[in-house]
Amino acid sequence: MAQINQEIFEIQQAIRNSTLGNQLSTIERWHKFRSQETTIDWLDLLGPTAIVLTHQEHFLQFVQIWVKNLEEPKLRQLLLASSVHDVGEAKLGDIASPDKTSLDEKNEVDFAVDAILSLPLDHLLIQELIVAYYEVIRGDNDSLHYIFKALERTEYLDTAIHLFDKLSQGKTMEKGWSMIARVLAFDFPKVLKYAEALPSVIGEYLNSHHNQISAMFEQSQVAVTPDFEANFLQNKSDWQKYLSLL
Repeated sequence: MAQINQEIFEIQQAIRNSTLGNQLSTIERWHKFRSQETTIDWLDLLGPTAIVLTHQEHFLQFVQIWVKNLEEPKLRQLLLASSVHDVGEAKLGDIASPDKTSLDEKNEVDFAVDAILSLPLDHLLIQELIVAYYEVIRGDNDSLHYIFKALERTEYLDTAIHLFDKLSQGKTMEKGWSMIARVLAFDFPKVLKYAEALPSVIGEYLNSHHNQISAMFEQSQVAVTPDFEANFLQNKSDWQKYLSLL
C-alpha cells in the first residue's frame, strides 16, 4: 500500500498545483441549501465536502477508512478512481441527482479524461488513472462501480451527520434541518439497500453511526414538508426495522 499512497499524494499535489485545482476549489457542493452563511461558516457546517476540491480528497479518505477485505488490485483501482472521480466537474459544475442527465454524465466522463490527461504525472500513471476512471466511475466494471456508488451515497449521509453534529453543538444554518431531512428522505433508502449487499462496509458504517441517525430522524422531522413526508416516514420505519435486526 505504500506505493499507492505515494501515487495518490502525487495525484493530489498535481491537481492542487494546477489550473484544474483552482477550478475545483471554486465549485460549491450542496449549494441549494446555502442562504446567509459565510464561506467560513459553510465550510465549518459541512466540512471538507463543501467544496469539490476538498470533497474529492475527503471522499478518498472515506474510502480508505471503510473499504475492507477487497483484493489489492481492485482496491488500487477503487482508490485511483476515487482520487479523480470529480475532476470532470471543473467544466460541468456540481449537478446533484436527480437533476443530472445522461448527457451530463457523458460530458463529465469526457471532461474528466481531458482533465486527467492534463495532469503533470508519469504517463503510465495517467493511463492507469483513465482506465480506473472508466472501470469504477463510468461503470465498465460492475462490481467496482457498485461499491463506488454505495460509498458515494453513504458519503451524502456522512455529510448530513457532520451537519447534524454541528447543529447539535449550537451552530446555525437556515436550511440545515431541511437538508438533513431531505437526505434521510431521498438518499437514506439507497444507503439501506447498499448495507444489505455490503454489510462489512456500508452496514458497518450504519452500525457505527446508529445513534446519530436515529436522533436525526427525530429532530429533523420539523423540517419535513408534504412533498416528501411519505418518503421520510417510510424510511424512518425501515430504519427502525433495520435496528431491530441488529
